[in-house]
Amino acid sequence: VLIGKTSGNHILDINASNSEIRLTKVSASNYNGIQLDRDASGNAGGYFGLSGANGHYINTSAQHDICVRSESNLLFSSGGAIERLRITSDGDVSISSSGTVYGVSKLTILPADRTTAFDASDGDTWHDVVLKQTGSATNNAVGIAFQLHNNVGYHKNAGTGIAAVKNGTNSDYGSDLVFITRPQSAVAEERLRITSGGDVLIGTQTSAGKLTVDSGTSNTCATFKSSDAGAGINFVDNNARSSIEQNGTTLKIISDTGAEYANSDIRLQVDGSTKMKIDSAGDIFIGTTSDIAPANGTNLCVSDATISRLILEKQSVIKYGLNVSSGFTIYDETNDAARFSITSTGKIIIGNSGTAYGNGSVQSFIAHTANAGTSGFNSIDTTSVAA
Repeated sequence: VLIGKTSGNHILDINASNSEIRLTKVSASNYNGIQLDRDASGNAGGYFGLSGANGHYINTSAQHDICVRSESNLLFSSGGAIERLRITSDGDVSISSSGTVYGVSKLTILPADRTTAFDASDGDTWHDVVLKQTGSATNNAVGIAFQLHNNVGYHKNAGTGIAAVKNGTNSDYGSDLVFITRPQSAVAEERLRITSGGDVLIGTQTSAGKLTVDSGTSNTCATFKSSDAGAGINFVDNNARSSIEQNGTTLKIISDTGAEYANSDIRLQVDGSTKMKIDSAGDIFIGTTSDIAPANGTNLCVSDATISRLILEKQSVIKYGLNVSSGFTIYDETNDAARFSITSTGKIIIGNSGTAYGNGSVQSFIAHTANAGTSGFNSIDTTSVAA
């Protein structure tokens, strides 16, 4: 049958140039369409039609819906006979040239084979799916949301997902990457952000370095765990690697872990200045970073501009101090009294902090004997030795 033309070799050939082919239905509740018979038996292979009453052609269709129905797979092609998209009879979608669906996925996207190396600055090497938001704003976003709930509808505050968020500028393409989770019985919250500059932020939107963690009210900000007996964190600059390691019951703080450089040290700082140093020889310096005397094997050096003090205490019972100011003193901190002193000129005082005479003065000296009781002497020599 030829309509609007005089030649053709199809069962029905219509010339509809500058016009349409119209299928009319009398009532809105009526339907109309085209049925495609699959085997000359009256069994439909598919339909293309306009729904009338609800549920016509497709169970969930409403009046005036355009319905495309296949009793098998539904394929789409462009640019010739090459398949571009398939909706399988199970409702899975494959965007590919083969109709492949992987596993139980509802959507499979299979780009053309790629052999070029990944290059972040070249979208041809990795832009397989693009979600683009063209709104003009400083903090707008585009993203993917996931929701899990037992047969309850959609809620916009209940998404767990990932979003690209504009980085505070209303120009160019700069964006942060944000990860969102939805806690139980609470609204969704941002959990992690990778800024456009590459900083990683956890629990905060304010960067204080390449990694910033804000644990909120939790006192544990981070845990680093190994499945065997050792766990460690390495710190590496352009000179050496240092580490903090846990091995069994031993905690190690290591400077120059690989022993690649001589004269490495460990320093403890408070308020921006070094308060304690352990050098490569194992010597400990408190209040200074170097020997104040000839470097002849110092093991512990305690230094202060006014008084240098080392306290030895039997906890809650007695406490003594080794003090250096103008001289050396063994000080009874418990009873607030000096017990032994050597002045800066070499004079000795035992038992009192009073005046030292001559080259040495002994006051209230007591020597214990092997038997019960004591023996001793008290003397002050003010004349026999020149002061």
